[in-house]
Amino acid sequence: MKHKNIPLILLILFSAVTYNLYAQQKYWNEHTQLTPWRFPLEEES
Repeated sequence: MKHKNIPLILLILFSAVTYNLYAQQKYWNEHTQLTPWRFPLEEES
């Protein structure tokens, strides 16, 4: 494997995870008014 391929693989993985979380959050928003969980980064310090 060439090292220059690593950033592309990481980008694909990141995109897949981000889309999965977005789809899951959208699903919960459509089915309930309560958020079952929150992203740790969204919490105010």
